[in-house]
Amino acid sequence: MKKLCICLMLFCSLQVVSAQTTGTNTLSPKSVPTRVNATFQKEFPNVQPKWEADGKNYKAVYADPKTNSKGIIVYDAGGKAITRDTEVNTTQPE
Repeated sequence: MKKLCICLMLFCSLQVVSAQTTGTNTLSPKSVPTRVNATFQKEFPNVQPKWEADGKNYKAVYADPKTNSKGIIVYDAGGKAITRDTEVNTTQPE
């Protein structure tokens, strides 16, 4: 019974560690296809996104200081935008 409890605890702790590392698919800008990066830079020329793998697609997570917004755009490997999500900061300056 003691061995079973130890094995169960070990299994659960390995699952927690695995779940924490699975969600981080950060990519270096050099590993993003040229078409994908060019499409993003055409729309946001002075913004450097954080790139993440999203299955076979590429996710750009960015903050645009010009429009005071944050967003996520998912591109396919050819550079076509699949989904967009933008969060606009609505606070007024004092």
